[in-house]
Amino acid sequence: MTTLGSIDWRRIARVRVAMISMLAFAGCSDDATDDPAQWRRFGFGSADVVEGRLQSLIARRDDGTSELIHRVVAGEQRIVLQLGDASPPPPRSWVRVWGHLGDAEALLPGEVLEVESLESLAPPPVPLLDPEPLPPRSLALALVHWGEPALDADEAQSRMWGDAESSQAYWSEISYGKETITGDVLGPYEIPWPGGCDPDAIAAYAEEAIAGEGRNPGDWQQLMVHFPSIGCGWGGLAMLGSPQQPERNSWYNGEFDCVVRNQEVAHNYGMMHTHFYYDCGSGPFGSNCNVEEYGSPYEPMGYGCGHVAAHQKEYMGWLEGCNSVAASASGTFNLVPTETPCDGIQALRLPTFDGREYYLEYRQPTGFDAADGLAGVLVHVSSTVDAWGPDGYLIDLGEGAFLAEGEAYADPAGTVSFTVRAQDAAHAEIEVAFPGGSGEPRCLDGTTPQQQDGAWGPIACAGGPVHPDGAAPTVAITSPSDGAGFEPGDSLAVTVDAQDDVGVTEVELYVADQLQGTLTQPPWQWHFPELLEGQYELVAVARDGIHETSSAAVHIVVAAGAGDAGDGDGGGDDAAGDGGGDGGDAAGDGS
Repeated sequence: MTTLGSIDWRRIARVRVAMISMLAFAGCSDDATDDPAQWRRFGFGSADVVEGRLQSLIARRDDGTSELIHRVVAGEQRIVLQLGDASPPPPRSWVRVWGHLGDAEALLPGEVLEVESLESLAPPPVPLLDPEPLPPRSLALALVHWGEPALDADEAQSRMWGDAESSQAYWSEISYGKETITGDVLGPYEIPWPGGCDPDAIAAYAEEAIAGEGRNPGDWQQLMVHFPSIGCGWGGLAMLGSPQQPERNSWYNGEFDCVVRNQEVAHNYGMMHTHFYYDCGSGPFGSNCNVEEYGSPYEPMGYGCGHVAAHQKEYMGWLEGCNSVAASASGTFNLVPTETPCDGIQALRLPTFDGREYYLEYRQPTGFDAADGLAGVLVHVSSTVDAWGPDGYLIDLGEGAFLAEGEAYADPAGTVSFTVRAQDAAHAEIEVAFPGGSGEPRCLDGTTPQQQDGAWGPIACAGGPVHPDGAAPTVAITSPSDGAGFEPGDSLAVTVDAQDDVGVTEVELYVADQLQGTLTQPPWQWHFPELLEGQYELVAVARDGIHETSSAAVHIVVAAGAGDAGDGDGGGDDAAGDGGGDGGDAAGDGS
């Protein structure tokens, strides 16, 4: 093994990985506060009391329904909660729950607590500092099996990152280029038979296999685990999080089409299913509607592969400022297509009779929506975003659920009505009528939208949907220079210049084909506190989420007297001190 420094930082990193793997396999939570010693279970009369971190998961059941599962997790303990009428706090809250432990069946393994009461002791943990608005999201797709692999690694790579219909391309387009999905396909790994449908055991085996390769499972923010189909009662399962604090795990029980792989990852960010209202009695929406769980045919939160609905885009932070406008008085509004980056209104929000909101959006047959031939105004009813992602319902307003040009809709209680006055490729003109309404429309940021041609909202959009990054990044090692010489014991700072037309997601440094560290944001610099004698080849690899580029190799010599022959770039104590940090931190980041 080649090492530049007197301390083998990669070996230390592997030991850390092994320890992390052992802890994960033992059932410990990712959250450091979930110490088994803090788990309390004791009897008060006839009641059992459990305390720990609340974890929420959502399962895509085989019968076409879904199931929301809440459980308390602390150390090795996992108690599935039967809540009854109790309302859960946000996922990852610290809770104390009273009830009775029983033998009731649950979709996931573990004891079941019939809940009598629930107390939230602490809210979910939050970052101490605001995170970057939309940093790259790093995913690992682990392919595991206990006989024969169920998904080819090359095919998995293509579906996630390789082709024009990949998840990376999908997330880039629906977010207007704001989301970058990076990651790796790992495996296939042969793991022990998990004893049945135990997702926690399967994930633990997957992390153990990853660590067994000398890689740190914690290098990826999210873990997708695909395994051969077994009798789970569900095809996809995911932990529920939020856009800023996504949960980690999702599971794929033999399935991996565009719906399930994008839906389960979206659940990690807190997105919920998009349902469909039908048979409402007196109209397309009312108090007594039937519901189809995966009702939208146009997006993965239903059963399609087009753009997610406007309420989901608002929740994720992709609609900003006057992209989303709430109206409370009569007026005319320009609604621009949801598929392209625009300065105009892409979500028009109007109140419903039952305290929710209508979300009007305009669809055009382009990009990921092209296959569905979408054209017209879709209307969803959605709850307000709070602890959970919005719970949206597509309402049936005509052929394909579209409200066509010249057609109108009136709220069942007369709260509001709206009409599509005109539509073309650039916009739909919506006339809104409020009985007794007042006030100007308001954007998400509290401002008032612009007007154009006598209607609220400019008609200003890009020429088409955002496409994935088409150009590979450029990368070069700028220090040290090729042929530089150093004395044994010198320190070294390796500096890399990496550029991309969209953005560099990560840069790796290799020494003689051995990974020394991975950085996900500039400055792209690695520090080695004390060089050992030898000759070394340095190569940097930059990625932009789809492509990767390797730098030209830089060769250095570390020998007595060699420092006099070098040009000094990056050498000596001063060079190491300029960038801050040390070789342990840099190498530990990526090993």
